[in-house]
Amino acid sequence: MLDNYLNQKAAYKAAQRNDEGLVSDEWGQPQYGAKRTVVCRRQAKTQEVLTSDGQKVETSTIYYLVSEVFEGDQLDKLRVVAVAEWVTLGGTPLGWKAFC
Repeated sequence: MLDNYLNQKAAYKAAQRNDEGLVSDEWGQPQYGAKRTVVCRRQAKTQEVLTSDGQKVETSTIYYLVSEVFEGDQLDKLRVVAVAEWVTLGGTPLGWKAFC
């Protein structure tokens, strides 16, 4: 159904997590798993979003995906700062919108 729309690819790295949250190195930088390619639709759009901890952040790119992603992950070396469910006008879930 979305094959014609999701006609781009992005490099994806999942942030490593444990029971306490994101795993960081000795310098406080997040640690990531292996890179893999995901299909997506990338849209350059400056937008202010609200993160899960209530901060307002300006983002420059929206990724539309059918693969689930989480805050803190990377898409094309950009950190995902917010994720929202991507739904149709009728409310049917299609996937996720990742704001970077």
